[in-house]
Amino acid sequence: MLDGSKVLRHNGVDVFDHPVIARCQLHKIKNVRDQLPDNLRSVVTARTRRAHRAESALAAEAEPTGLAAELDRTHPGAPA
Repeated sequence: MLDGSKVLRHNGVDVFDHPVIARCQLHKIKNVRDQLPDNLRSVVTARTRRAHRAESALAAEAEPTGLAAELDRTHPGAPA
């Protein structure tokens, strides 16, 4: 797992044939939360964690996709 470091990702790809690169869920949640006002932070955290615990890939994808669409309307740039 990586925290977003481009150097670590690059080195992993150089060393291993087919590396599986995954972002650290805690760092990702923190990075998104830091871009939002206090009143939205707990909601975004809960919905993101719900996606991480989803029973299927389809359910896991639906939660952040819907959340990103909502945030894009109210807080442009936050979903990025």
